[in-house]
Amino acid sequence: MAIGIGIPEALTLTGICTVMLPMLTAWIVGGE
Repeated sequence: MAIGIGIPEALTLTGICTVMLPMLTAWIVGGE
């Protein structure tokens, strides 16, 4: 993990990944 990253940034990235991954998965599966 990057040392220069702060807790808010890490939480934001985690939140974005948590929201975007299921959406991307549904989009990819739905588009097939």
